[in-house]
Amino acid sequence: MPRLAGVWACESFDKYLKSLDSINLNSDHKPLIPPLNTKDLSETPLRCQRLLTRLMRYDPSAEYRQRKSMVTSDTLSRSPQAENGEQSA
Repeated sequence: MPRLAGVWACESFDKYLKSLDSINLNSDHKPLIPPLNTKDLSETPLRCQRLLTRLMRYDPSAEYRQRKSMVTSDTLSRSPQAENGEQSA
């Protein structure tokens, strides 16, 4: 799922990313990092090769970051809280 999210994000922001030489993807999912950093698809599982070929035009590199160091994305992924501490519907 995180790999698909990376592909979706890159394709959604394609008009902004295509002018860049390469992009850096930060993830808190360690198993995602090695397949993204390898350029040889023969070492990648077949089910992941299709997603990686879609990412290849962006020349991605991936780096692991702990979840607590990604405050903005963590905050945006949570449900809004009402002032009394209950989740709003």
